[in-house]
Amino acid sequence: MSEYNDIPPRVVQEIDRQNSRRLLLLTLIGLPLLGYLLTQELGYLGSTSEQLFDYFGEDVHPETFVKVVNFRLAAMLAMGLLALLAFLYRKNPSALHWISRTYIFATGLLLIAIASLLLEFRESFELFYLKVFLYCALFLMPPVMAVAFCTSAVVIYIVGANILMDSPTPSVVQALYFNCLVVAGLGLVVTIQNYRSKHAELSALYQLEKDHRMLAKAKSEIEASSERDALTGVYNRMKLQSDLDALDDHHRSYALAMIDIDHFKSYNDHHGHAAGDEVLRSVAQAFVRSLNRPSDQIYRYGGEEFLVVLPNTGVDDAAVVIDRMRRQVERMRIDHVHRPDDLDIVTITAGVADTSEVEPAQVLEKADQRLYEGKRAGRNRVEPQPHQ
Repeated sequence: MSEYNDIPPRVVQEIDRQNSRRLLLLTLIGLPLLGYLLTQELGYLGSTSEQLFDYFGEDVHPETFVKVVNFRLAAMLAMGLLALLAFLYRKNPSALHWISRTYIFATGLLLIAIASLLLEFRESFELFYLKVFLYCALFLMPPVMAVAFCTSAVVIYIVGANILMDSPTPSVVQALYFNCLVVAGLGLVVTIQNYRSKHAELSALYQLEKDHRMLAKAKSEIEASSERDALTGVYNRMKLQSDLDALDDHHRSYALAMIDIDHFKSYNDHHGHAAGDEVLRSVAQAFVRSLNRPSDQIYRYGGEEFLVVLPNTGVDDAAVVIDRMRRQVERMRIDHVHRPDDLDIVTITAGVADTSEVEPAQVLEKADQRLYEGKRAGRNRVEPQPHQ
């Protein structure tokens, strides 16, 4: 549809939509008027020559007048038919695009043909000027279409004039050719300039909208990154607090688990912080794989500590979920031979509490107490112990 490769598709669609609005407006105004004129024209077709002389004066040529009326009727029928098609295909942009183009060509060139017929008994060019400028001003014709329309209008008018005008003087013929070319040229310039101005305006709006979307995306990414722990990719303490506040505001129950990687300091001391960071990433991903519900979330609380929030979950069910996470970490068999107990792999210990046991403000403290109970009981466990 676009005559320029650099025009964004949405801009072309918007130009077409504006053309369609003009078409709709013209249809809504024109159809009632067309109905009235149609009855008038049909009445003229049944008139005698004497009646036509009474209506329009002695200059009327009855045969030419009948041709003019037939062309007018054809223009009216074309307008009505294309308006109907536009209504039927109003939700099909591609079809409406071609209907609107056909509407402009069919009605415009029929009106030009009518203007040329009138030259048989009146050497006046005003109707041609009016019709060309009317269509150039009313419709946002793309440049290629504007060239085709203005060229066709000139050809139809001049050919009609040469056929119909009775022995015109050289000055009249010269004036006809000169004025038609000048008017068509001016109309073409007006149309192209109008189209380009609208294109520039819509392109600016398109770019503004594009910049707005990019800023919104960047803002969203910044906000998302501010809620994520840079090392592990899970949520951070800032996100934890906002999520807990949201759960409390909606009076939703939840279970909370505090998880600690066992003897992580000794792992860092013997393997280095880079290896420790890799363990944190691996354990966090194991946690993510262990959760089944989108509402369940994992947060890095600090250092080697993680929190898990399970909405609408009691402490017993939550303990089962957390123990599944514990076993997932255990199955990874990450070497930890320098820990002070008899285990030689990386393990976790967790404490779980829920809002049915204590007030929401004390859930974190309760989970922390149970975490230390698990540590005193030998680590690599979940407190309370899950019922399998």
